[in-house]
Amino acid sequence: MACGKLLPALYLRDFFGQLASTTRIIGVATAKHDSLSYRNLTREAIKAKVKLKDLKEDILAKFLQRLFYVRVGNEEIGFASLKELLDERPDYLRMFYLAIPPTSFADLCHKISTYELATSTSRIILEKPIGLDRESAKHINAIVESAFSEDRIYRVDHYLCKETVQNLVVLRFANVLFEPVWNSRYIDHVQITVAEKIGILGRKNYYDLVGALRDMVQNHILQLLCLVAMEPPCTLTSDRIRDEKLAVLRSLKPILPKEVCTFTVRGQYDRGVCRCEPVLSYREEVGNSDSQTETFVALKVEVNNCRWAGVPFYLRTGKRMPSTSSDIVVTFKEPPKHIFNNQQNIIDKPNRLVIKLRPDDGAKLLLTTKNPESSKGDFQFVSFGASLSANYNAEALGAYEKLIAYLISGNQTFFMRHDEIESAWRWIDTIIEGWKVTPSSLRFYRSGTWGPMEAVDFIKKDGRMWYEEPFYTDNANEDQS
Repeated sequence: MACGKLLPALYLRDFFGQLASTTRIIGVATAKHDSLSYRNLTREAIKAKVKLKDLKEDILAKFLQRLFYVRVGNEEIGFASLKELLDERPDYLRMFYLAIPPTSFADLCHKISTYELATSTSRIILEKPIGLDRESAKHINAIVESAFSEDRIYRVDHYLCKETVQNLVVLRFANVLFEPVWNSRYIDHVQITVAEKIGILGRKNYYDLVGALRDMVQNHILQLLCLVAMEPPCTLTSDRIRDEKLAVLRSLKPILPKEVCTFTVRGQYDRGVCRCEPVLSYREEVGNSDSQTETFVALKVEVNNCRWAGVPFYLRTGKRMPSTSSDIVVTFKEPPKHIFNNQQNIIDKPNRLVIKLRPDDGAKLLLTTKNPESSKGDFQFVSFGASLSANYNAEALGAYEKLIAYLISGNQTFFMRHDEIESAWRWIDTIIEGWKVTPSSLRFYRSGTWGPMEAVDFIKKDGRMWYEEPFYTDNANEDQS
């Protein structure tokens, strides 16, 4: 029913006058609700999520009257009732938002087709993950495409709706100082980190099935990599941007099963301390003392094309980390230092562009400058940057609110195409196969740390270190994506 995020976001769209007066929202699930109890549940969700200044009783009351509920526990009664409700307004645009397990996509799409719920203009929205491997993703895509044309299918990756992520395209291609140096001649390596303080938050059945590689890398992190690495699109239309992302996915060097111990590190959190409180191990949380599910992944990835030849991309994600943070760090090669040989203090730190997705959103350049307080001309490392949230209306930057606006307008730019999904899975599947034949590669790390020590050694052997900042705070938004 998606009360947690989607309905509060819909309320905010209504609050800002962006929903048509005739809009109806119909919740469909197996839970024992009726429209009245569904509205009460939604009221509580909105009051828990929406800022007090945006809570207006008259607008909330009007919004709740848009809501209806249909229980589909008995498919003959449930879907027939849904069809009857939809047929009251046959000419209206229908958007089917499937916030359900991927194993249920095909069955529900079949029912939408069987009961003739969709019109020729209807749209369908699929929450990630799309499948659990390439074969299941292909199957889901085939079933969905039998009921909806590709231009009416919206595969959601919430990271693509984040303002800072969308600004990657503008940052790269609208600023002349970046594109000329955005290549292997000037860039040493790229790091992408998505870290979470939280554990699995009651999602044990789902998470123990998928793990961090499927849950975060296959979609969120690979999409970030694509935006960093892609070539300039000939236009900013949705298909041209997605063509360039697809080219990156097809250029990823496969990590063969025999190479997983060299190019990957996978870990699982053990007992530890988070927010000054002791926490259980992952195996204790899921009630499976033999679970091989990874909650941490580090990867060394190569993009096999002319632009990125020899530039490693280090990807890292994990739960029960010291902070909640998502960063893209582009590290530039160091210039020759021979003209500064006589300086007493040469800071041996490279220039970096740090793109922050959360808890702050913005970008900064880390540069070497002269220390004005030193009479010897010593160097210092300084930061020049800007925060999006400090310069723009924060309410306008919410990923779900932007998602809804794109769905209504029909803009597919920041949704995934079927060939992107399948290409990403093709690359991920090889790693999963390697892990299956090397189960001993699972490492354990203490909750509240940055993962297994092997992840530090993994990048250190290349003469590099993970980039970490101390400024992340406990009040960061830790909602699951």
